[in-house]
Parts: sequence; C-alpha cells; structure tokens
Amino acid sequence: MADIVSIPGYYKDSFLHSTKGCLYNQNVLAETASLIKQADSNVILVSHGGPLQSGVNGIDLNSDQKHVGDPNLTKFITDNKINYGIFANIHEAGGYATDFAGNEKLAENQFYQQMFLNAGPADSVRWNMNDKTESTGMAAIMTITKDGAKYITNKISKPTAAK
Repeated sequence: MADIVSIPGYYKDSFLHSTKGCLYNQNVLAETASLIKQADSNVILVSHGGPLQSGVNGIDLNSDQKHVGDPNLTKFITDNKINYGIFANIHEAGGYATDFAGNEKLAENQFYQQMFLNAGPADSVRWNMNDKTESTGMAAIMTITKDGAKYITNKISKPTAAK
C-alpha cells in the first residue's frame, strides 16, 4: 500500500518558460508536509522536478552533468522521512532510479527500501540521454509492496510517425 502525495509546479522560475507557470515555495511545502502527516501508508512523492542530489548517477543531472534539483525538496524529503519519489523534469537523466543521494543506480525489478525514480520524458520529442542513448518517449511503473519498491521502464524504441 502507498499514498501518493504531489507537489504542484516547479521550484525555479528560470525554468518555467511562462509568466503563467506555477511555482511552489516554502508555504506549499509546509502545506504538503501537513498532508503527509495524514498518510497511513508509504508515501510516494510525485513532483515535476526532483531533489538536489550529489551522486554520479543523480536523476537531477542535466546534459552538462550539473546537479539541478531543488535543495529545498531534498530537505523536505529528509524532514518528512520520505523513501519513495517519482520525478521527470530532467529528461536526459530519465529512465532509472537511484538511492537518495544519487550514488547508486538501482536495478529494475528488484525491491529497495528507498527509491527515487526519474520516469523520463513521456513526450515524443527526441532527447539525447546522459547514458548516450536517445529517447523518443518513456513510461515507468513503480510498485510498492511490504518488501519495498521496485520499478520498470519502457523506452519507446520506434515511435509512430506523425501524419
């Protein structure tokens, strides 16, 4: 069993690319923390952007190999003892999960007590990935049981051409 808790918006206005975009701030994080206290199962945190990581396999590594996750979200995850998260904004780092620091890349279909997944780009725009592959769309499934969490990803190998 799991409770899904989401944080709306993004943390950094320079990445919004729209004057009408949604930014979250400390107030939103505080309100979300009060929701987490009501959860009666494992919490899966879902957010557009991920936490700031420091490891070589970070799901927040952009194409310049710089960590661009949110440091406030990192603190939020620690403070609220969240062990599972799903994120997708850093497309080029998508398609795998790591431990909290981003040091260990976690194998698919194995259970872990802590997992932070970058589900990857769901759109069909071609992305050059950090692992030197190309994405034309991805999907992921995270499963939570009494044994922990596991994930699988599906990388679209040949997209259907637009007409």
